[in-house]
Amino acid sequence: PHLKREIERPPKRMRHVNYKRGAELVDAARVAMLTRERDLEQIAYAYPGDAWILEDEDGLCFVALGKVPERRFVLEATYVYLVVKNGVPVGYLQGSGLGGWAEINYNIFPPWRGRDAAALYARSLAVIHAFQHVSTFIVDPYQLGADNEEAIESGAWWFYYKLGFRPRNREARALAFREQERVTKRASYRSSPSILRTLALSPMVLQLHDKPPFPYGGVGPVGLHASRRLSERGGGLRNEGLARTSEEAAALLGGKRDAREGLRGHERDAFTEWSAIVLSLPGVSHWSPAQRRGLLDVIKARGGRTERAYVEALERAPWVVDALAALAKGKRPVS
Repeated sequence: PHLKREIERPPKRMRHVNYKRGAELVDAARVAMLTRERDLEQIAYAYPGDAWILEDEDGLCFVALGKVPERRFVLEATYVYLVVKNGVPVGYLQGSGLGGWAEINYNIFPPWRGRDAAALYARSLAVIHAFQHVSTFIVDPYQLGADNEEAIESGAWWFYYKLGFRPRNREARALAFREQERVTKRASYRSSPSILRTLALSPMVLQLHDKPPFPYGGVGPVGLHASRRLSERGGGLRNEGLARTSEEAAALLGGKRDAREGLRGHERDAFTEWSAIVLSLPGVSHWSPAQRRGLLDVIKARGGRTERAYVEALERAPWVVDALAALAKGKRPVS
């Protein structure tokens, strides 16, 4: 398939299902994995209240499952998708990322591997593009064959390369070019397992548009800034640090009132987890009241019923993503 053209073509229908139907879909996903001796945390901790059916074409649909709120990542939004063809689970994929990019894990169950695998993958990326607003797709080294002999045996690296993915690492790109030249000169040539393992050490990327505002790999630096804030406030005691950063963030975002008023359960937990990040954002103390309300909406959505609400809240508040990106790129927070 022409991958980029396929990705721009959205699925026919996306609908959120009720909790009862969601529980049935979670059970179906777990059965599909367990009977194939596979385990994935996103399915083990799938939340029936965050289950969606994404209908495509030719008998193809995707069951999107978010994670229970207490197991979600603080920054990244993550969904796993059970791939269903004519009512039968044929594989799964997962998208996890922030600000326009996502790491993509993809697996088609052995009986359905073959010439349809690329077409299924194209429609899978179209679903993630439409559902999670992703335009930069990243395949991590494990998917390509790093410590994964199944991927080496299946030639996974060339599967992605032929679809348009390219290595992020300069040396890997040079090696790929040399391998491509060998194939051009001799059609029967195949990359050796050792070369595939070397190629697999670098992630591969497919980019539809410009670079995403939040850099791939930037979650770690943001976490280091937040940890520094917690250390300053708590003296090495995390709970003490969180209590103090939560108080400061509530005053900063609430103005004359406590920004935590009205927050309950997972929303309040999300506010506590985000509080050290809030205090680290460059220039946040100079934001307008509307910008601060937008940031508070993002945090509330992080603890809301669905991960997609969080994705949508970030889409409505691009200044939050920009501030997180500045932090990830090394800009020091304003004290």
